[in-house]
Amino acid sequence: MTTDQTSIVVSRIIDASAADIFNLLSNPERHHELDGSGMVVSDEKTDRITASGQVFTMNMNNEKMGDYQTENHVTGYDHNKLLAWQTAPAGTEPKGWQWVWELEPQGADSTEVTLTYDWSHVTDKDTLKQVSFPMVSKDELEQSLNMLAAVVKSALNPVSRRQSNRTTTLSAAPGVFASSRASRDFSKGSTSLMIS
Repeated sequence: MTTDQTSIVVSRIIDASAADIFNLLSNPERHHELDGSGMVVSDEKTDRITASGQVFTMNMNNEKMGDYQTENHVTGYDHNKLLAWQTAPAGTEPKGWQWVWELEPQGADSTEVTLTYDWSHVTDKDTLKQVSFPMVSKDELEQSLNMLAAVVKSALNPVSRRQSNRTTTLSAAPGVFASSRASRDFSKGSTSLMIS
């Protein structure tokens, strides 16, 4: 990787329609299921993305920063074709890095998905000193595409998903709820257990 690199682009074919994939991508509540970097924890009860200009908030965590929130400003929207947003720490304006998802149908049930992580518009010297770009690797972006493929496959095959859930529930230890998931209260920095 050269020091003048300002974007990473990954692509793969996913066996699903562009509409099915877009349905997942436009729902911030599902983004933690698609994040190959492991930094996305959950959304902050955000509505579905339906247009450019919207802002959605995500709860994040990484080793360097701990728990924090980002505001994601939607900069590109073309239904079933494109979603793009610029990310900024909550309460600040975007500094220039952007995520772009592009969907190109390859038939009725096959779509080429391209994910671009672009920091070419980051010009603020303080940001460039504080943030080591890229913050997410090519491998992590490829993992995001793999996770998207798995999630959309599961969503399209509910019988398989129900059988998997039944197996998980039956194999859970006594007194343990298989559908429990940890959630964080980012305003207080505490962690609580939610039963869903």
